[in-house]
Amino acid sequence: MMRNIWRAVYPLIIMMLLNFLALPIAQVMFVIVGGDIHEFDDMNLYYIVSVFIGIVSFAIFFLMWRRINRSCSKFTGGRLTIISILLIIGFSLGVSFLINNFIMAFGILNLSPELQDAVTSTKDANLILRVVVIGLMAPVIEEFCFRGVIFNRMYTWMPKWVAVVFSSLAFAVMHMNVLQGIITFISGILLAIIYIKYKTLWAPIILHLINNLYSIFASMILNHIGINIPYWVLLLFGLVLTVIFTWLLFGHKILKVNKINMERKDLT
Repeated sequence: MMRNIWRAVYPLIIMMLLNFLALPIAQVMFVIVGGDIHEFDDMNLYYIVSVFIGIVSFAIFFLMWRRINRSCSKFTGGRLTIISILLIIGFSLGVSFLINNFIMAFGILNLSPELQDAVTSTKDANLILRVVVIGLMAPVIEEFCFRGVIFNRMYTWMPKWVAVVFSSLAFAVMHMNVLQGIITFISGILLAIIYIKYKTLWAPIILHLINNLYSIFASMILNHIGINIPYWVLLLFGLVLTVIFTWLLFGHKILKVNKINMERKDLT
């Protein structure tokens, strides 16, 4: 039992340690070029360091996942069609609209000064670096770690839906913030469900990519075109979009199962 727990936990520890290293490495480099560590505010340097740490992280978790994928993973061999990809993108946009505008509409962001500071400092970095690190690298690395490695290892010794919950909890813990942890816990469950449905890591990666890219570009696009839409309107739009794409992803399958069960009852 302890060995199984350790095999599920140590990838989380590796992920957190690697994430932690980015800031002190960037600060040391800042001091080397003549800066004062107490005045460090170079987010571009931080993201450049994050790119290299991300490459190392991806190599570690990809190798772990490949070993699991060859030996014990039940969620492999799935393929995505164009329709599946479009459904995942639509579902991700709906959930992104729903969660982000719910937070803004009800002032929930004000409950977490740490998260506010993180959001503000992130905007100080170069857009291309933000897209590369937050929009592209983070979703891929995190999906290989949390769904590809941690979830699959948990699933070898616990029920599937328990593994979904605990791997999502690990995903939340990694973000080291209560408010963000709640949001990422919910997101982790959705990502795991999509992974289970399609049996390929590309499915949660696409979902995760769209969500992160939305967080970078949504407000920027609205401000650029000069449209001031109330948060509750965007929230309602997100709710409708989420319901529609949830139905398209899962609803018709539920109806099909119910129909088959009813036909079996009629035959008996």
